[in-house]
Amino acid sequence: MEYDNTKDRARYKRYADFTREPHPWWQKMEKEGIVKTSGWADNTGHIVNWLEFENMEAFAKLWADEEYRKWVLEFNPLVDNLRFRLLRPSVSIPEELT
Repeated sequence: MEYDNTKDRARYKRYADFTREPHPWWQKMEKEGIVKTSGWADNTGHIVNWLEFENMEAFAKLWADEEYRKWVLEFNPLVDNLRFRLLRPSVSIPEELT
């Protein structure tokens, strides 16, 4: 999940209040081992939240979760350019092609 922090002070305050403490739902998902999270920033206001899943079933559980969808709906108006990327391990290049 990637996004840019808003430059609008009022929206940024709402974002800061919303993200100040980890959401109990996120804590539950981490405790159950469904997802591992970490956040990265480049000091420009661009944030990358890295969500790591043990397998596709764990990802499907999160993606279908109504609490997660509710969280995204509340979070989306607080940031700019919210994007989701689903990454997977890269395919190995066969030795005969190198």
